[in-house]
Amino acid sequence: MAKTGSTTKQKIEDFAEDLGKLLGSARSKAESWLSQRKAIVKHLSEVRDAASGVLAQLGHEAPRPACRQGNYGRHPQARTSTAQKVDAEEEADHVSRSPKGDF
Repeated sequence: MAKTGSTTKQKIEDFAEDLGKLLGSARSKAESWLSQRKAIVKHLSEVRDAASGVLAQLGHEAPRPACRQGNYGRHPQARTSTAQKVDAEEEADHVSRSPKGDF
């Protein structure tokens, strides 16, 4: 019976070792991808700044990038709340059900 216990213990140790290798590999890849992303962001920022400089030399003023906090490149007035959307849908539904000339 001692042999079965040591075999089970060895299997658990082997599994733990394999799991550690797997997690280490996953972490390494994630760090590599994050590093690549940062490099891409830096390069794109440099391209944007260079393009803005060229436009300025040509006499055009490029707009500054919008704040990234929840804006996602959309005009601030383009965002509407869910309540505003529901109100607009209810109003459209009401108008479509109204008899003609009852505005």
